[in-house]
Amino acid sequence: MKSISLVIADDHQIVIDGLKAILKSEKSINIVQECSNGIQVVDFIEKNGIVDILILDINMPEMDGIECARILKNLYADQKILILTMYDDPELIRNLMEVGADGFVLKNTGKAELLEAIDRLMNGSTYFGQDVTRSLARSMKKERPENRIQLTRREKEVLKLLYEGLTTQEIAERLYISSHTVDSHRKNLLSKFSTKNTTSLLREAGKLGLV
Repeated sequence: MKSISLVIADDHQIVIDGLKAILKSEKSINIVQECSNGIQVVDFIEKNGIVDILILDINMPEMDGIECARILKNLYADQKILILTMYDDPELIRNLMEVGADGFVLKNTGKAELLEAIDRLMNGSTYFGQDVTRSLARSMKKERPENRIQLTRREKEVLKLLYEGLTTQEIAERLYISSHTVDSHRKNLLSKFSTKNTTSLLREAGKLGLV
């Protein structure tokens, strides 16, 4: 099994120690660096290149997680970023989606969900923790936009499964269609929402209450 390189960034050593304790039994995961602020993260990535997954806290001194994510996504679009936070505020989550964060889990999550998030990101998908998803859903219900983007039945199905974090292959299997067809629907969705990636697509769809 391919080794998964991780960088953990949090200004509380007890959180880092907790993550290491949770992940130490996973032989495929290699924690290559610990950081206590965003400046250290950016410096490490610039010197050593991107890692498989960066687990990033939001509130850190000198440079917070939002600014760190923004800088890294601008410099290294392929860097996968998993946000680990105690906050499930919908606006904060949307801001992080806007800068390109690939996944979110709350700090009260268990090992199973954390490993699922890592697996999803490694497979090219996104991951929104259960509590984060519920928070976004509650926020979406309050929004009643007058103008909605018109989607076909199949586009709605693909959008819903993307929101659930399924990969292209998993969506194809779920809907009994080819991966090529899923990619075509994804491209149509990106075009209709005027977005460049899946994270931004889901953010805009969330704003309109479509997922």
